[in-house]
Amino acid sequence: MNPSLRRGRGTLLLAALVGSACACEGPKPPRPPAASSRSGGGAKHPDVPLTAVPAAPQVQAPPPEPKTEAAPLAVVVARPTGELFSEARPTITFSKPVMAVGTVEHEQAQAPVASITPPLAGEWKWLGSASVEFVPKGLVPYATTFQVQVAAGLVALDGTKLAAPYSFSFTTPRPDLQGEVPSAGFRWLKPDAVFTLVINQPVQELAKHVRLVAGGKEIAVAVAAEVNIEDERRAKEKERRYAREDDQRTGFRNRQTRYELKPVSPLPLDVDVSLTVLGTLQGKEGALSLGKDQVFPYRTYGALRLEAVQACSLAPCSYGPLLVRTTNRVDIASLKRKVKVTPAVAIDWDRVEEAFGGYGFDEKGGWQGSPYFSLPGRYVPGTHYSLELAAGVQD
Repeated sequence: MNPSLRRGRGTLLLAALVGSACACEGPKPPRPPAASSRSGGGAKHPDVPLTAVPAAPQVQAPPPEPKTEAAPLAVVVARPTGELFSEARPTITFSKPVMAVGTVEHEQAQAPVASITPPLAGEWKWLGSASVEFVPKGLVPYATTFQVQVAAGLVALDGTKLAAPYSFSFTTPRPDLQGEVPSAGFRWLKPDAVFTLVINQPVQELAKHVRLVAGGKEIAVAVAAEVNIEDERRAKEKERRYAREDDQRTGFRNRQTRYELKPVSPLPLDVDVSLTVLGTLQGKEGALSLGKDQVFPYRTYGALRLEAVQACSLAPCSYGPLLVRTTNRVDIASLKRKVKVTPAVAIDWDRVEEAFGGYGFDEKGGWQGSPYFSLPGRYVPGTHYSLELAAGVQD
């Protein structure tokens, strides 16, 4: 073969390979123009002046504060204090957390945060981490002063301690006289009168702390009955559908007690009587006393006498009935044929009645009022009537 033809074929083959390679890569993107150089050719840019960098500002940092010790643990609130009339649940709040919140078993394993004197059954329970409450077990004794003390050295969670002991006190209800029968000022006691006193709790040796004076002479008394009002009320609940909650669990029970006192000898008639309950009377559950004497004035009934006569009950009127006020209540059966009204009036005896009337207490606590009986009949308006009672009317 002609050598020049061989060389031509090789050149064609090489050109075909190069063309094939170029067809695979595709067209290339145009190159960006080369950055101009201040020393090279091309377009020139204006010179940018350089400025000096400003000095860094001076920062004045405050000097570090000297380290101070943390404030000691303190009691913020403690209650109750003074005389108590509700549940006895001493509660203490501290200025910092003392107990880490955990399980009940964890709290019960800790030493009591405070002590109570005299000792009281129950346990301290935490209300969070800074407040603790004492929950009594059973009934808290009445008439007692309790002292609660938090010992010095109690440690807070941050390690600070209670610098000095903290204490407070409260008292449960002392004896309180809540009612008496007859009411003070009653003027119609009988020789065998019975005095009933209601006290908020059982008391010690009541008879020795009562003074009964009649007509200037002291007469001894004896306790004829002592009744727990709550027990009496519960005994009458024959048809109760569900059981009451246990007093030991609720921590409350009505402890009102009713006492009946009888004179050991008859009271003389038509004399002033006073019953005094001494302030030294103490409760059975504690040492606190009544505090001050309480005096109740009375009088035994005297002879039956006519005190006043009036028409109607509130204001004068023309139709009656006639009201007759007496010193004692009268026996209606003995009144017939013993009453004379002038001018004569036909009295309706089926409607005659007697009662004890009153209208309040005077400044000394005595009852203002008196017994009376009424005489309904056919009265004539504008007529003046007179009344006579013959001997023999009984009271």
